[in-house]
Amino acid sequence: HVRAIGRELRRAPGYGDASRALAYAKGCARALAVVVPFAKAHSPGQSARKMALLVVASDPKAARERRREVAESDHNVFLTPTDDSGTCQLTAVMPTGHGHALMDAVNALAASPHFEASDACVTKGQRRVAALATLVLGDPGSVAQVTGPVAEAKAAAHVNVLVPLATLLGTGEQGGRINQVPVTADVLRDLIAECGPGSTIRRLVTDERGVILDAGRAHYLASDVQKLVIRLRDGYCRAVGCDAPAWRPDIEIDHATDWRTGGTTDRVNLGPLCKRHHQLKTHGGWFLEWSSPTGDCTWRSPLGRIYEHTAPDLVPPPPDLEPPPPDPDPDPPPF
Repeated sequence: HVRAIGRELRRAPGYGDASRALAYAKGCARALAVVVPFAKAHSPGQSARKMALLVVASDPKAARERRREVAESDHNVFLTPTDDSGTCQLTAVMPTGHGHALMDAVNALAASPHFEASDACVTKGQRRVAALATLVLGDPGSVAQVTGPVAEAKAAAHVNVLVPLATLLGTGEQGGRINQVPVTADVLRDLIAECGPGSTIRRLVTDERGVILDAGRAHYLASDVQKLVIRLRDGYCRAVGCDAPAWRPDIEIDHATDWRTGGTTDRVNLGPLCKRHHQLKTHGGWFLEWSSPTGDCTWRSPLGRIYEHTAPDLVPPPPDLEPPPPDPDPDPPPF
């Protein structure tokens, strides 16, 4: 737990800056006061994700300045030879939203049935490399047939943005998420402002507690959008202590109360379970006694023990906009 939480604290504004040491220490103390009690009943990964959200909310002004500095100093594309095998490494440092959209497009094209496993393009990594070359250069490279799906892959790529309503309206500074990455309010507003007619952005609006209010559609949630909302809401398998990501292929959207016994197909009764825990629920004596629209639920084990599962926070808490106290002069005058 200490290592997992500490890794996130190193990303907090002011880390390593001697001039802001006091403000950084106070911010850490406030975050730890929330995370340490949470960690007693959750896994290290869940505690780290909780801390990551608090770090985003700790100092929006400092985070905005750090983002500007990184954009000026680190955003770039690099080509590095790896060894004498005729390969190299292409690295790009870019805004989070652009990176997720690009990776989604690569994965969508690499999975296309138009890609034949020929010309030594067999592994998932090789198919991703060929897909990236096709998207950038318009050249299928070593893949035999790839003329059709390039535009389809671009259209199928989505970045899911969770944004609080007040942030979207410009009346608040609460952060949100791009896919599974917590980000500050200014990052969200900049990304949404860049959306054009062919955008790959899918916006989901939440209230300040992180409950999804709108999925960017005017009609009742269709089944595919329901699944998207459930996966984003829970993030991981909702079984006690399981950290299987909700986007994994073996994750199934399960009814807490079986549909055949009157369970409804809605956000209250649906949740993600990996195949192993789905089988344990169906045949292994585990039972879901209660399920809520926020993703929280209560499990009863075969021995009758009760376990409470708390869904992860979707968005960071509203930031404390009170300015931190200035650090005392480390070298006061000798009088």
